[in-house]
Formats: sequence, structure tokens, C-alpha cells
Amino acid sequence: MADTTDIARKIRALLDKAENTSYPAEAEAATRKAAELMAAHRITEAMVSAAKPRSTDTITTRTIVLARGPYVGARTDLLGGIARAFGARIVYAATWEGREAELLGFESDLASVELLYTSLLLQATVAVGQHEIPRGHAALRWRRGFLLGFADTVARRLADIMASATQAAEATMAGQPTSVALVLADRTARVNAEYARRYQNVTRGRGHAPVSQHSVLMGAVAGQRADLGRAGPVGGSRREVGRSA
Repeated sequence: MADTTDIARKIRALLDKAENTSYPAEAEAATRKAAELMAAHRITEAMVSAAKPRSTDTITTRTIVLARGPYVGARTDLLGGIARAFGARIVYAATWEGREAELLGFESDLASVELLYTSLLLQATVAVGQHEIPRGHAALRWRRGFLLGFADTVARRLADIMASATQAAEATMAGQPTSVALVLADRTARVNAEYARRYQNVTRGRGHAPVSQHSVLMGAVAGQRADLGRAGPVGGSRREVGRSA
């Protein structure tokens, strides 16, 4: 079994390459590989944890500040999509610093969520800056739509990667007494139960502010380039993250 520190180092190196290259194809390949390593590592951690009566990989929380401004809804969607792919739940609160997200999930999963979110947010910001705003489109509305399209596409691609990794692990462990899918389902159920216990009174946020549908399409294209779907707090009321402005 590969050393956890070594895997983390490889993932960080791949994301660094994706963030710093000026070649979209190179960024795409590096980000995809990093996501695939994260997916495989998540399954390994889940199986090891399931075999130990007292695992150190326990359910916990992690806070991420999303700040404020016209694009906070897009940042919320990006983080929410990544969190779902790793079996985590998320709520947010209004604070003095703006919007704050609280992630709930297994410690190893939350570390991956935060790392991937930070990298993809940077990549999305670079991508939106590389596109000229079409004549007749309001800049703020166009950029907001672009980032929302990017977030939606990335979320779907990550879900595909997780499904592919689970299928591959199941095939590798065929005949073993423990099912990978069942172990992951059990982890999800445990997170959901803890979520229900902690956040009994959350309310859903409101919908997004208006966006340019053209920019949503362009953002989706940029999210597709990441190609993540192919194998090969001073308080405030908390809300469940939906599609928030």
C-alpha cells in the first residue's frame, strides 16, 4: 500500500502543474490524474477504516470561508459539488467575513475536498479571465454565469470519476468478503446521520442572481476541459447549501 504522505505529495504536485501551466491540455491531464488519485486513495482509506475497530479517520467538520461579493454563489456551488463527490455534507452561515461553509464528513475526505476546491477555484478564476465578454453582455452577469457553468460541469465529472474508481475497486476485489460499494454506502449513511443530528433546523438558501445563459455554456466548456469525468463566523443562521446567490 502506498504511503499516505507520498500520495498527498503526488496529488499536490499534479495540482501545482495544473494551476501554473499555460497549456489547457496539460492542466486538464494533471487535474484529471490528481482527481483519480484522490478517488483511489479515498477508497483505500475507507476500506482500511472499515477493517479497524477504532479508526482515526472519523467524522469531523472543517470550515472554509467563501467571503462575499457577486461570485460567492458560484464558489458555493463549486465547493458543494466537490463535497458531494467525496460523500461530505455542507452548510453555510452568514458571518462578518461574508459567507462561511462548514463541511461535515470523514477527515480524509474533507482534506481532499479543501485541496481540490482551492485548486479548481484558481483554475476557474484564470479561465474566466481568459474569455472576452461578448458585446451586449453585462460583465458581472456574464462572469457569474461562466463560473456557475464551470462548477456544474466539474461536479458532474467528479461524480463520474468516483463511480469509475468504485467500479474498478470492486472488480479488483471480486470474491472478497467486503464490498467497496457497501463500505462507501455505510460511510455516507454515517455522515448523513451525523448531519441530521447536528443540523436539524437548517433552511435552504435562495436561488442564484440572474446570469447570462451564454456564459453558463462557456463556463461549462471550461469545466469540461478539466475533464474530471474521464478515467484513462460570528454566527448567523445556517443553511443547507443549495443554489445560492
